[in-house]
Amino acid sequence: MTFKILNRDKWLETIFKKNCYIAKGEKYINLFKNYKESFIFLKTKKPINNKFLLDDKLKFLGINKTFSKSIKFIDVYKKNKEIQYRTNLNNSEKKNIINIAYKNFNYSRFHLDDRLSVEKANLIKKKTLENHFLGLRGDKMFTQFYKGKTSGFCLLNFEGDNSARIDLICIDKKFSKKGLATDLLRYSLYNLRKKMYKEKVVVSTQENNVAAIKLYESFKFITKNNFFLYHYIS
Repeated sequence: MTFKILNRDKWLETIFKKNCYIAKGEKYINLFKNYKESFIFLKTKKPINNKFLLDDKLKFLGINKTFSKSIKFIDVYKKNKEIQYRTNLNNSEKKNIINIAYKNFNYSRFHLDDRLSVEKANLIKKKTLENHFLGLRGDKMFTQFYKGKTSGFCLLNFEGDNSARIDLICIDKKFSKKGLATDLLRYSLYNLRKKMYKEKVVVSTQENNVAAIKLYESFKFITKNNFFLYHYIS
């Protein structure tokens, strides 16, 4: 009966090759010991009691910050002649975008867990993009091209009729310090409002991802929630 309490993360199981679960709230921690050879993701609204961290299987990863923004009155997007966007990609361009996802993330909860290899953490981002191109994840993706080369992407999920969530947003580090992240976000917000009629956008990132937080704050995103993230690996 115990094993039916936590929700399975079947997608993650295909990568980790072990049972994976999701728990929301400190009340489930005492059950973790019953899940042998498992990976459990715990998210709480408050820090858990420090006594639980005496078990080296349970590790605090950091704080995840969620931001939101109303886009009812979004500014006009001013096109940059060196930057283009497309939603339909050929196979070579898809491969490039998957490679960008594989090589350019550093702050996911998987990257912050030093018990996991960087290769494993990178693979999760790669598989996310592969799933998108298979039609299994995300509702829309804007792909950015800088001087004709794939430079980044913004993957979006629609939440109801009026809201969208930024699932992943990334600029290839080869093109850093060119204002491409700002342009990508501005383009995405503009199109979400003017062409998809969304009124609100939500995005989450880790507290130590300073560059991302500065980007969202520059667009006047407002902090909505903070969540404390933990992994339990047995």
